[in-house]
Amino acid sequence: MLRESFSPLQTTLVGLVPSCGRREFVFQGRSIHGFGIKTGIDLDSQVKNALTYMYAKFGDLEAAELLFEELEDKSVVSWNTMIGAYAGNGFFNESMIVFKRMVEEKVEVNPVTIMSLLPENISPELIHCYAIKTGLINNGSVVTSLVCIYAKCGGTELAELLYWSFPQKNLVSLTAIISSYAEKGNMDLVVECFSRMQQMDLKLDSVAMVSILHGIPDPAYMSIGVAFHGYALKNGLDTLNLVSNGLISWKGK
Repeated sequence: MLRESFSPLQTTLVGLVPSCGRREFVFQGRSIHGFGIKTGIDLDSQVKNALTYMYAKFGDLEAAELLFEELEDKSVVSWNTMIGAYAGNGFFNESMIVFKRMVEEKVEVNPVTIMSLLPENISPELIHCYAIKTGLINNGSVVTSLVCIYAKCGGTELAELLYWSFPQKNLVSLTAIISSYAEKGNMDLVVECFSRMQQMDLKLDSVAMVSILHGIPDPAYMSIGVAFHGYALKNGLDTLNLVSNGLISWKGK
């Protein structure tokens, strides 16, 4: 593009920068940032948001924060990007501080904000309460994120209660619940959830299948394992390497 004398625009960098969001592309990412500074394109808020996201993916939170603070007119995207930058790198307290600033400055919180806070939140009840208070609990993506984090943190019963209270059902949430029960070795509840899944015409994916197989160490549940093996054969899941390895590992126990 440059060799043919085309001048990159803000949208060029916004489209290019995310592809450099891996540690092996640090040099390329910084080079693009330098090009943006040289041409003045870096002053655009969308470009700064993209660069903030890129540095967050590198784990360079100091650079991400510097870019964020340089923004005079911070949009909800800017706030969400910085919240996600801290949360995604395990700095939950810092992400909450940014979130509180966002609320204090009366920036409208959206579903992406909630989902950005959840991944590193070991106690999702606070975010859950806020979602109820603001009405964001009616958003399917927020519910799915809450169900998955509850299941991941061991609150499987809460995850299931929330899941069944929401009218829109999806495979991601139910997979998280089934996987959580399987990890605890509670195969009776796995079978119960699986039966409900069948009634809704939803099908297990490879991740759920492997989680279930890993949760059947007890010989008393051998028949359940055989039944799920049959399900995998019937639905073609056994052709996937992940499932095949899971079946080999289970049968080798």
